[in-house]
Amino acid sequence: MVRYAVQWSESASDDLQAIHDYLVTVTSKATAERIVLEIEESTRLLPEQPRLYQVFPDSIERARHIVIHSWRVLYVVDDAERRCMVLSVIHTSRGKQTH
Repeated sequence: MVRYAVQWSESASDDLQAIHDYLVTVTSKATAERIVLEIEESTRLLPEQPRLYQVFPDSIERARHIVIHSWRVLYVVDDAERRCMVLSVIHTSRGKQTH
């Protein structure tokens, strides 16, 4: 079985930091850290099943999405490089995306 690497873009990493910083202000540091960890861990099945999740309907790049809590993890599958690139993490209330 071919395994895919999971890579987080700088933008997606910045999104996680912003989510953490926001959650600390409205919940607690422990809750913020737990939610960010759960968002990161939501990609754990991608190495074996990169197409497990559906294509996000509003995606120009045909990005797939994982919904965890109130957040959407957008990623694309690159078969040539055998990797899943996480593009961004957005709130589920956000509309059309360019990814």
